[in-house]
Amino acid sequence: MRLTARSILINESNKILLIKYLTEKSKHTDGFWLTPGGGLEKNETFEQCVKREVFEETGISKIDIRECALTRTFYVNNPQSPHYERYYITDAKSTEIKKDNLLEYEKEAIVKYKWWGIDELKETEEVIYPSMLAHALEKFFKDTKFPIDITNPMEIIDFDS
Repeated sequence: MRLTARSILINESNKILLIKYLTEKSKHTDGFWLTPGGGLEKNETFEQCVKREVFEETGISKIDIRECALTRTFYVNNPQSPHYERYYITDAKSTEIKKDNLLEYEKEAIVKYKWWGIDELKETEEVIYPSMLAHALEKFFKDTKFPIDITNPMEIIDFDS
């Protein structure tokens, strides 16, 4: 199982940063949006991974990690490729995006950064992963302080077809 940590990076206006990816192999011809994040490295905690991934993907180094808000298990391409993710509420102390630390494949695949409001996320026709991100965050901020499991056992994400 691949372990992943993702940041729900929030700016001073309470907007959330998403990154748009567009790859030739993706079935999403207009691209898809993700929160900053990625796989844990050896001996790395989820929180350490969030800090590293936010810095690598955005150049933002000053963040405060508040808490884990969402968790999920999902599959990429087939049911034999499970991933477990934790999504952390993270405050951005800066909003200036720098692409200096992107990996080679990210330099090619990342096409846009955007700060989104919750209502904007709920109303968009764009592809956002996880698909229930806005509704889960709205619920988390309104009435819970425990991580919400947003696993959808039927969801198999196909980035490569």
